[in-house]
Amino acid sequence: MSLTQYRFVFSLIALAVFSFTVRAQVGSLRGTVGLKQTDGKEVPAAGVDVETFRVDLPGVYKTKTNANGEFVYAGLPFAGTYVIAVSAPGAKPAMLPHVKAGRDDDFHLVLEPGDGRRITMEEAKAAAANAPNPAAITGFETPAQLKIRIFRAGNEALTAKNYDEAIEFFEKGMALFPQEVSFPVNLSVSLRYRGVYKYNSALIARDEGAREQLIAAAKNDFQKAAESATRATDAIKLEPLLENEEARNRLHATKLNALACRLEALRLVVLFVDASGATGALAALDDYLNAEDEPARKIKAENDIGVMLLESKNIKLATEHFRRMLVQDQDNLDAVAGLGLAVFESGDPGKALEAGAYLQRFVDEASPDHPMKPRAIAALQTLKTRR
Repeated sequence: MSLTQYRFVFSLIALAVFSFTVRAQVGSLRGTVGLKQTDGKEVPAAGVDVETFRVDLPGVYKTKTNANGEFVYAGLPFAGTYVIAVSAPGAKPAMLPHVKAGRDDDFHLVLEPGDGRRITMEEAKAAAANAPNPAAITGFETPAQLKIRIFRAGNEALTAKNYDEAIEFFEKGMALFPQEVSFPVNLSVSLRYRGVYKYNSALIARDEGAREQLIAAAKNDFQKAAESATRATDAIKLEPLLENEEARNRLHATKLNALACRLEALRLVVLFVDASGATGALAALDDYLNAEDEPARKIKAENDIGVMLLESKNIKLATEHFRRMLVQDQDNLDAVAGLGLAVFESGDPGKALEAGAYLQRFVDEASPDHPMKPRAIAALQTLKTRR
């Protein structure tokens, strides 16, 4: 969902006297320009010339793209019919006819290697006369079509476990549509999955050098996954309060998805990259819990982060975390086991009885197939040998 999707116009209503002023209607026109490189990849085209020709009446409007390949006209006559033309040194010019201002759309054009010439007014008028609509022009598509195509292609690659391809598509989407939150969220998921795959591959690799390379690559993917998800959550924080209930619900779902992705990525960073990032993961957990409405999902997230704290040897934080969980629910056996193990891992002889009490309760009450039971039993046996 794009952060620019929702726009609202507020009307000020006079209580007694209404006055009307007739003024020319204008609208904005915006878009992006990509530059196709020799390897076939497309990157944002920064600093290229954008000329928008009005073909129903004489007129030409000029601007340039910014560093992200974006351009915008704030106030073009609403009734006009336009041709957008873009050009740059060393590139073949591109144009898109039958464009209207004020339609709340984002147009996209692509430059390819060429002679660097510019489109003339005569060429723009000829294009408008010969093409019934932009979609009929080979090589052009509306921004909405482009966005959907990239997103679907990325998701298809992700589903097929072609992680490299999925990452490439979502990175392209981020470059072309920097306000679209779905791209950094799905990029985070793709990076995380690829990182897990590489890490698991490292565990079975026989060559030590290959193993080290795979582990390093996995750690890099986990770190980038956290950065990408954080970019999405930061962008959502800037979204203004929405009055439409349906729009608020869609934004909340997007926010929750982004927060969950960030939390999972940071969990992996703490476990496999940098254990000192635990406080950041706890802050991300708080953000997620504040947004999540489903109690079962909240409990699972809290337990996952607690286990992360244990495994990363953040014992003090783990102890505090599981104590808070038990205050909220004294019957939470995951928290009972977690607190018992955290106190045990602290190595404090003065707390051995406390650790044993929690661990024994967990062993007595938990189901035989609980994943933490073998570890709790081993810790209990160790405590007994120390007495």
